[in-house]
Amino acid sequence: MSRTAKLGFSLIEVLFAVTFLIMVGLATTALNTAVLKVIVNNEITTTASVLNDESLAFVALERKVRAKGTTPGNGDFLTFIEKSNCHQTTGCFVSCPVADLSQSCSLEKNAVPVVLGRSRLRYTQAVTIVLVGSGFSIKTTTRWGNGARDQATAHQFID
Repeated sequence: MSRTAKLGFSLIEVLFAVTFLIMVGLATTALNTAVLKVIVNNEITTTASVLNDESLAFVALERKVRAKGTTPGNGDFLTFIEKSNCHQTTGCFVSCPVADLSQSCSLEKNAVPVVLGRSRLRYTQAVTIVLVGSGFSIKTTTRWGNGARDQATAHQFID
């Protein structure tokens, strides 16, 4: 009886190994793509939330300053809103320059898109100010697309 030694891998074993490596590679690629999408969505939502906070802070600061009468002309907050064409039903848009940090924001009748960094996304900051008793209800919505999922909203009540 002579024994013959097995000198290599069978074709089935080689095909199984190659198929397994291809499947592992595809699964890794799919996982990387999914993680990247989650990270990008979180970054976009965080940016929109920060822009909402900027809008809320601007309106609250204008209310505080105009309540004390320290601005030129001593105009009150309601006059400021009316002069900005910011109606309670249609709202208006906050425009803050991104080129400098002068904090010279303003309320505009038409949307002024903001592009941040190297992104191609165009953010618009809408604000609705409603008189409620002696205070104001402020709703800010930052949009970066057309869908319902492409926006972030924040609310604040200021006295």
